[in-house]
Amino acid sequence: MRARVAEYAARYDRMKAEINAIPQVEAEYVELMRDYGVYKENYEKLLQRRESAKMSEDVSTTTQMVTFKVVDPPVVPQNPSAPNRILLSSLVFLGALLGGIGIGFLMHLLRPTFQSQGDLWEITGIPVLGTVSMIWTDQQR
Repeated sequence: MRARVAEYAARYDRMKAEINAIPQVEAEYVELMRDYGVYKENYEKLLQRRESAKMSEDVSTTTQMVTFKVVDPPVVPQNPSAPNRILLSSLVFLGALLGGIGIGFLMHLLRPTFQSQGDLWEITGIPVLGTVSMIWTDQQR
């Protein structure tokens, strides 16, 4: 029993000493965490400064690397690079002329006109009641 009591007393004293050490450990922990925050903030600032310095160095080296060299000077060509203008203009004129004639012929087929009463009566088979005659001026006569 005495051995047990001595053992429990020793445990009690040890725990009492540990209880007194807890606030001291907590204070050390808080101080370490505060120092860690300060160190981390300084580290982040240094990283940002390093990155900005690296970027400005990269910009300066790339501007120094870009140089232009003129191998052959520009020359005005003697012949146009587009199609032959005379031939193109002639083909466009011919196309417009043929297109106009074609459209006129199609209009004649779709909406025919008649020169006299007899032509109209022969084609339609319907009697013609009247016509509009041409009035000639003195100059036209």
